[in-house]
Amino acid sequence: MIDCTRQLANIIINKVATMSEKFNRKNCWQYDAIVTEITSTAVSTFVLVEPQDYVDVLRSRSLGLLK
Repeated sequence: MIDCTRQLANIIINKVATMSEKFNRKNCWQYDAIVTEITSTAVSTFVLVEPQDYVDVLRSRSLGLLK
């Protein structure tokens, strides 16, 4: 019985860890994309303001809503 409980706990822990890793990696990719866009050479003021507006929207939402 204890072995079954440990196996179930390991399965759940592995699934949660995998989901968390994927979620965090996606956030890192989004952050890298934002940084790349912000640090690129802008051709107009609008191009500079648009990423900042996007970042402001991200700050106003919870991480769960960004999926």
